[in-house]
Amino acid sequence: MKKFSSLSVLAAAALLAATIAAAQEKKPDAKPEGPKPAPELDALSYFLGPWTSEGEMKPGPMGQGGPTKGREICRWMPGRFFAGCMMETQGPTGLSQIQGIMGWDPEKKVYKWWVFDNVGRAETATGTLKDGTWTWTGESKLADKVYKTRYTISDTRPESYTYMLESSPDGKKWTTVMAGKASKVMARPTPNAMPGGPKPPSVGPLPPAPMPTKSP
Repeated sequence: MKKFSSLSVLAAAALLAATIAAAQEKKPDAKPEGPKPAPELDALSYFLGPWTSEGEMKPGPMGQGGPTKGREICRWMPGRFFAGCMMETQGPTGLSQIQGIMGWDPEKKVYKWWVFDNVGRAETATGTLKDGTWTWTGESKLADKVYKTRYTISDTRPESYTYMLESSPDGKKWTTVMAGKASKVMARPTPNAMPGGPKPPSVGPLPPAPMPTKSP
C-alpha cells in the first residue's frame, strides 16, 4: 500500500513538472516597450491652450508697419511627442494663417519648429530654452532673397510672455521685424451657488477672441 502511494506521488510530481515546462514553452515573449516622450518635451506644455497677442510690425522688407492682433491654440498631438498649433495674425499686410508643429530632436538636443502658412511657405527652425527664454532660429525666403530669422520669447510667465521677431541677411546684423506680447486666455471662474439654490452650470474656457477686420 505504501509502495502504491509513493508511486502516485512521484507520478503527480512528474505530471506537474511537465505541465509547468509546457506552459513556459508556450508563454509568448514579452512585448518590447514602445518609445516614450523625452522629458524635454514637458517644457512645451507652457504653450498649450488658447492665447491672444498684440504687437507692432516694423516697416521693412515684409511691408509697411502697423499694429498686429492675433490668436493661437496649441495642443498635444497623439502620443505626446509633438504639439500642434493653429495661429492667425491680422496685420498691415493682411491676414496670416499658420499651422505649426513643435517637437524635440533627441540626436541634436534641440527643439524643432515646423511652420506652414497660407501663402505657400514651409520653414523649419531650431529652438533652445535657457533661463525661461526661448530662442528659435531659422531661415525665411522673401522674393529671391533668403533671410535668417530669430524669434525670441522672453519674460515667460504663466499668464503671458513677450516676443520679438528679427531678421538678418548674414546672421550678424539683426533688424526687428515685429514685437509684442502674448496673453493666455484664462477660464472663466465658476459662480458660487446661492444657499439652498440650484447648482450653477459649469463654464468652460473663453472662446478665442474674434479676429479684427481690415479697414478698407
